[in-house]
Amino acid sequence: MNVIDKQGREIAIVFQNDPISIVAYDGRNEIGTMEFEEQTNAAIKLKYLNVEPTYLRCGIGRGMLIEALSHLHSFELPKPVSQRSADDGDFLTNDAELFFQSCERNGDCNLNGRTVARS
Repeated sequence: MNVIDKQGREIAIVFQNDPISIVAYDGRNEIGTMEFEEQTNAAIKLKYLNVEPTYLRCGIGRGMLIEALSHLHSFELPKPVSQRSADDGDFLTNDAELFFQSCERNGDCNLNGRTVARS
């Protein structure tokens, strides 16, 4: 899927199956990544989310979310950083929490507890 970001750049957003991930490219440069892992209960959980700082607030994360949901239909979020314990390896930063809440407000996804699903 190709998107034009808020700066007018054409960004390629690519689903990869092994490992399950979404990667955003500006030309040949990787500028964003969402990585997922399969859980023992057959659920898919977000493991990693990053967009390069110069591409933040340009629609890259939203494009990756839409591409992820078109393939996965739903996925689980890790705990927010505020609920992280010493044993937790994965957590969602405050910025990522706000990103998913914003996407729900904009109609890009539905949040049901820690599950993100298509709207």
